[in-house]
Amino acid sequence: LSTFLRGLNDTKSPLDGDYEPDGTWFNLVRAFGAFYSTEPNRGTFVRMDDDGSVTLVADLIGAVRAQDGDGDYTYSALVRHGDHFYVGTLGRIDRDFAASIYRVARDGSSVTRVVSGLHGVVGVAFDALGRTYALETTASGVAPPFSDPTVGRLLRLDADGAVTPLVTGLAFPTALLAGRDGSFYVSNCGYHCRDGAGEVLRITVPGAAAVAAD
Repeated sequence: LSTFLRGLNDTKSPLDGDYEPDGTWFNLVRAFGAFYSTEPNRGTFVRMDDDGSVTLVADLIGAVRAQDGDGDYTYSALVRHGDHFYVGTLGRIDRDFAASIYRVARDGSSVTRVVSGLHGVVGVAFDALGRTYALETTASGVAPPFSDPTVGRLLRLDADGAVTPLVTGLAFPTALLAGRDGSFYVSNCGYHCRDGAGEVLRITVPGAAAVAAD
């Protein structure tokens, strides 16, 4: 992956403050016969085949920039749902970690924003009714950034734009997974907490069976 990134002529300038030549890879999913991952700060979305070859699927920064004039939003969450991928953004420190979720075609040919108005998204999942769930690790107005251990939330996002908080008061959560048992799983206290405080929570939502991606 380091070799691949070093040979990539990507959108982000090497002079940017959070540019890392070897990348800061986050999220790994198995889909369509291969592994997929995102490099959040450079917006690089790749496919890794079982023979070790790495292929660029999409330059997320470039694709989003073409739509709204910017695109450097830290692409932190990745999940497959149906024939598409969904990517959530952590947001940026200078923009109050305002975040969105994008739908990405499996071949990277289209990148479309489907949800906005979120903050610090680190996980995305779906239920059997097709509804979207987002895990936020921070909130608007937290200063200094990532300092409040009470603002993490699991949200349900309905097609009509309604946002329903399902679990609040989470402490620095870092990941969301839809389990095969129909429950949602959240890693809580993923950073900033005392040693040994990390935990995995099983969350059951009445009337909403989680759909495992794999």
